[in-house]
Amino acid sequence: MAVKAPTGTQFARNYDIHTKLGALKIMSPDQLATHLYGLRGRDVVFEDMKMTNVAFNTGPWTVAKDAGVTGPTPTAALGGSIIVTTGTGNGDGLTMLGMAHANSNLNAGIEVRFKVSAITAVGVQIGFVNALTDATSVPCTDVDGTPTFQAAATEAALWAFNPADTITTPRLVTNGVGQTAKATTILGPDAAALPVVADTYMSVRVQLLGSTGSVLCATFGASNQLLSVTTIDKIAGSTVGGVTAATALAPIIALANTTTTSRVVTIQYIRKWQDLY
Repeated sequence: MAVKAPTGTQFARNYDIHTKLGALKIMSPDQLATHLYGLRGRDVVFEDMKMTNVAFNTGPWTVAKDAGVTGPTPTAALGGSIIVTTGTGNGDGLTMLGMAHANSNLNAGIEVRFKVSAITAVGVQIGFVNALTDATSVPCTDVDGTPTFQAAATEAALWAFNPADTITTPRLVTNGVGQTAKATTILGPDAAALPVVADTYMSVRVQLLGSTGSVLCATFGASNQLLSVTTIDKIAGSTVGGVTAATALAPIIALANTTTTSRVVTIQYIRKWQDLY
């Protein structure tokens, strides 16, 4: 008889976070990896991609990019990483899209450790999406107010940063069929908007929360210190925020130039997980 592994809401233990869904616990990136290594191959799928020697354009990930964008390219940096250079075309973009075999019912999650060379001129989005109209653009086209999305991106849960929008700090954004799209600004320990720091590693985790279709986003600093936990709680009967729990979603990392200035995005690892059933 199979032993059911902990669900996605239990993939993160250490820090108690109180939400409308009850108490959730958030592991540090290192604790999470140790926890998931022990569960993988049983009832949990866990992939931990360290960027030590990766030709990142083979299944199950697909890379689509505009002509002016270079990468993802493995580098000889200590610890391993891949880099993407955005080029000098305003609007030039790149997406790294996995297979659509995750959903909220399976408590899917993704975590990416990365840095940007400067906090202007490039937008970054990390999370899950069901489909893209334009494979070389970010799924969320405007993070301000009620966020807007590509027409095909009818289901999405994303950490979204776009320095060209009115709100220039990261937001958690969601979209769902039959739901009004929702965004909330990610706040730091001082309750102010949490900025992206130039040329400094950070880790972003997007966790789908079971049959509710709610979404949690955790942000960690360069030393894996917890900086922020943000949730969009989709309570039963609500028509605002969250995703459709049963809809298949693909993990995505998306970049887009917002000016004609080139920027470099460095990715050190990608981790993703979900229940098998």
